[in-house]
Order: sequence, then structure tokens, then C-alpha cells
Amino acid sequence: MMSTRWSTATRFWVLTAGTVLAALTLYRLRSVVPLVGLALILAYIISPLVDRIERHSPLGRTAATALVYLGLLALLATVPAVVTPNILEEARAIDSSLIQNIITNIIARIQAYSGGSVISVLGFTLDLTPAYDQLIENLQGISASVASSSIRFLVGFASGFASTLLGLLLMLVLSFYLVKDSHIVVRYLEGLVPPPYQEETVVLVREINQVWRDFFRGQIVLCTVVGFVTWLGLFILGVPNALLLGILAGILELIPNLGPTLSAIPAVLIAFFQGSTHFTLSPGWFALIVLLLYVGIQQVENTVLVPRIIGSSVHLHPVVVLVGILAGASMAGILGIFLAAPVIASIRVIGGYAYRKLLEPPAETPAYVEPVPPAAEVEMLEREGSIPEPGTGEEGMMAAVQPSQLSQVESGTGSGRNPISASDPAGEDES
Repeated sequence: MMSTRWSTATRFWVLTAGTVLAALTLYRLRSVVPLVGLALILAYIISPLVDRIERHSPLGRTAATALVYLGLLALLATVPAVVTPNILEEARAIDSSLIQNIITNIIARIQAYSGGSVISVLGFTLDLTPAYDQLIENLQGISASVASSSIRFLVGFASGFASTLLGLLLMLVLSFYLVKDSHIVVRYLEGLVPPPYQEETVVLVREINQVWRDFFRGQIVLCTVVGFVTWLGLFILGVPNALLLGILAGILELIPNLGPTLSAIPAVLIAFFQGSTHFTLSPGWFALIVLLLYVGIQQVENTVLVPRIIGSSVHLHPVVVLVGILAGASMAGILGIFLAAPVIASIRVIGGYAYRKLLEPPAETPAYVEPVPPAAEVEMLEREGSIPEPGTGEEGMMAAVQPSQLSQVESGTGSGRNPISASDPAGEDES
């Protein structure tokens, strides 16, 4: 079957149509994109472990993948069963006791100043007691509704947990097949790259892979370390709900630069309004101590942990990271916030490669070499006599005469005869 090469215009329009179609498909399936993205991330994290098990054990790829996912499912089933009751209890305690303490504190301050509720301004007397009483009544109503809101919180958490569990199962199934067939996918993608560009593509992909590997490995370690140290510090200081605050600090560590600040806000509020269970300190001083604890953890993280764990491959300026977080939040929500740093670092790698390619000198044009005429053309020229054959003509005959014979001819010896050496017996017989 004869194939016709596409023109440049045809290729351009086909590429444009394919890009538009892919963008429309992603837009229509935008609700599924976060699930697929999380499955890709999980497969990327688990794939090196499966590779190691496959290399150092007699298990095949499918068996090694199944073993890893069975361990992951066991972990997901065990940890929530142990930790979730405590988390729910502390969340309910924060929802009720913290808000009630805040409202009680406000009421106490209003009642303390209510004695001076009658004020005089320019000879006019203004009694603020009814306004104070109404405000106190409203705040007491809010405090009474906290208990019912706690029940609604638990119901909403249960319904949200059910939908989250379904999405988690779908993500695990999708990531399982991605890990099991990862080598097939990689070989397919490598085959799409034209051979002249494969070497440079391998180097570029290796640099991008280094960025993502360092990011995920570093985030797992940082979340674990920061969450544990935060819980330990709050527990020693006697801050209520230390376990929940430590878990919150570990989760918010996924948000670069901004996460530690967000995790410190509820801890400082709890320290100020609920105080310490171990020490007798004023609310202000205790809240300041908790704030200094968070600042110290963040400083140790930025100066010691991040350079050693994540390295320089993901090192970005905080302003760039914050802008990326805002852009990621607007485009992909929580997933965009989480992946802002590695995406920007990958764009930096690709941009650096393109920049070097734009600045490098163009390839040198090879020197012009006069083409050699084909054999048929040479034969035709020989037939026409345009190219003398070797040994013909005056130049050919002179080239055939040896230097010794040429000297004999010039001296007159052997004139009229063939130039034969004197020692030749055949020549003596002829004479």
C-alpha cells in the first residue's frame, strides 16, 4: 500500500486538532483528574520498592506488586483503627471546649466592663447595659449550640469518610495496574521519541525524575519528623489535643513555606484560651512559648532538614513557591497546592534545556564534495575517447618505459631494437 507523506500544513492542523481535543477531554473529565493524579503519584512512590523486591527475590512483577499493596492495605486498615478514635475525640473537644472557652472569656470581659456601661458624652448620658445584656444572651446561645454542632460534625465526617473511602479504593486499583505494567508504559513512551533525540531525552527525564524523587522522599520524611516533634513538644508543654495538632502539623507540611504557619494558628489559640495541663502560666506567656516552639521547629527544618533531605534539585525561592501555590490552588485545588513545588522545579529543568538549545551554535554545514560520476557515465566517456585509457598515447607510452631503458634509448644503445637488457639471452640469440 502506497503511503503519502503529510505536508507541513497538514501536520500543523492535525497537531492543533489533537491538542484541542485533548484539552476538551481533560476539561470534561476534570472531576476525575485529581483521582488519576493521586494514582500516578502513589504508583511513582511505590514503583521503586516493587523494583527492588523483583530484583532481590524470585517473585515476578505481578506478585511483587500484589505483596506491596497487601502491606499497604494492612497499614491503611490498622492505623485508622488505632488513631481515628483519639482524633475524633480531640476534634470534638476542640469543637466544643475551645469555642466555649472563647465565648466564656468574651462574656467575662463584657461583664467586667459592664459596670461602666453608663457613659456621658458632651452632657448626654448613654446607658449601654441593654446592649451588653443582649450581646451576652446571644453569646450564651452560641455556646449552647456547640454541643449540637459537634454531633453534626461527626455525622458529616462519617458521610465524607464513606465517599473518601470509595475514591481511595479506586485510586489503589488504578495505581496497582500502573505499577504492574510500568515497564511496558515506559518502553512505549520511549518508542515515541525519534532516535536522534533519545539520548538527550533520557538525560532530561533523568533530571526531572531526580526532582520528583527528592521531593516525595523528602516530603514523607519531613511530614513524619515534623509531626512527631510537634506532638512531642506540645505534649511536654501540656497543650490540650497535642496528638491532633501534631498530625495537623505533619499534614500541612505538604504545603511548602505556608504549611507550618497555618499549623501554628490553632495551637496558639488553644494555648491561649485553654492553657497548659502541666504548668501554671498566664495565657499570654503560654501562647508565646507555643509560638516559639513552632518557629524553632520551622527554623531547624529549613536550615538542617530540608538541605539534607530534599537537596538542591527542588530548592526554590519562597516567593516563587508562594506564587506557584496560588496558581496551583486556582487550577487544581489541594492537589495543585501540594504539587506546586515539583512542577515549578520540573519547568525550570525543561526551561534550562530549551534555553541551552536556543543559545548553542547551529550545526556546521558539511564541506561540499564534488560528486563522483556513476560507472555508466565513465564507461560512455571512455567509449567516446574523452578519457584516455592507461598506457595509450604519448604520455601513456612514456609512463610505460622504465628509467633505465629510457637512458639507453637516449644514448643510442639498442637503437632500432626493442630495449632489452644486455644480459638477456634471448637478445643475444637474436643478434
